[in-house]
Amino acid sequence: MFKINQIFTFKSLFLTLIIFFIISLSIYFSLSPTSSDSVEELREKFNILWISLTLVSTLFMLFIFFIFKNAKDKFSNDLKEYTQYVEKISNKDYKASVQIKHSHEILQLSILQKNIVKRVHHRDKKAGKK
Repeated sequence: MFKINQIFTFKSLFLTLIIFFIISLSIYFSLSPTSSDSVEELREKFNILWISLTLVSTLFMLFIFFIFKNAKDKFSNDLKEYTQYVEKISNKDYKASVQIKHSHEILQLSILQKNIVKRVHHRDKKAGKK
């Protein structure tokens, strides 16, 4: 189970930037020019460097995209479960239950909602007896 603010932590962002920087430096130093290189060799190394950096950054962006897409899907599934739960409660189905699997915030909301449902159900029972 994750919290929304755990996805966007500064530590994880800083770590990915450091990894990207290390990969970029390793590519740069592996292709660094020597004094005996001709202009054509330098141009070829420069092109290889930029192609490599472009590929690394593209892979990085794809990786981040899939992480966020996965988190969005999990969050939307939990939100859909919670919405169905609230609809059942609004139809006075006080025995309804909800299964929140991924989002800590929605789990907290569902627990608070369940406590409210218990109180409302208890009041409905008292009103029905009178």
